[in-house]
Amino acid sequence: MLISPDDLESLEETLAVLGDSEAVAELVEAHGAYMEGDVVRGVEAVRALRRK
Repeated sequence: MLISPDDLESLEETLAVLGDSEAVAELVEAHGAYMEGDVVRGVEAVRALRRK
């Protein structure tokens, strides 16, 4: 089986994240927040948050 270098790099990065329990917990938390609508959209909204 052949795999492109880009695909291999992507798979390696995915495995690295999945092997990091703290990163996985943060992803689960972020997904839950997104599903609840707890998101910021737009450049101006992000800039407003940075000023705080």
